[in-house]
Amino acid sequence: MNTLLTDLQFRFFESGDAEALFDMIAQNRAHLRQWLYWVDGIKDISSVKAYLQLVQHYLDEQKGVAYAVMHEGQIIGQIDIHHFNREIGSAQIGYWIAKGYEGRGFMKQACRWMIAKGFTDYNLNRIEINFVKENQRSANLAQSLGFTYEGTLRQAYRLHGQLWDLTVMSQLKQEWIKEQTGAVVSL
Repeated sequence: MNTLLTDLQFRFFESGDAEALFDMIAQNRAHLRQWLYWVDGIKDISSVKAYLQLVQHYLDEQKGVAYAVMHEGQIIGQIDIHHFNREIGSAQIGYWIAKGYEGRGFMKQACRWMIAKGFTDYNLNRIEINFVKENQRSANLAQSLGFTYEGTLRQAYRLHGQLWDLTVMSQLKQEWIKEQTGAVVSL
């Protein structure tokens, strides 16, 4: 069974997080903007408040859920699960982390936590990670989590006025259970 680091916490975003979240995004704007289209829309505290309202709406409508990734009481990133398809039990996870926290295993820990939550609490059968093909850090992360390459969606993501190819990788619940237990599982 995989063991997790113990120095991260996860919690739902709260309306009082707007200033801290804005500061973290502002300090990491160039870093995050490289792969995430929404960063340009975060211009001030009111845009973060609108985002937090949208996160709450998605949660209320059971369309997605976002968690603050916390380290030593500070928001250092986000992990979310979105694009729920209840009929087939699938969803995507998304994530970001502040530049100063890269390379320390935090995002791998956050993804493992979210994957476990997706397969257990949200009763998913399939979880995807989609990322711009050139994003090698996300490719390495998905591979290290045991995700399987499924294909490339050509020109499926708009970023900075340009269309980019998206890599699609996935993990099935039975694969996750096998990884956790070492046993072959049939569902």
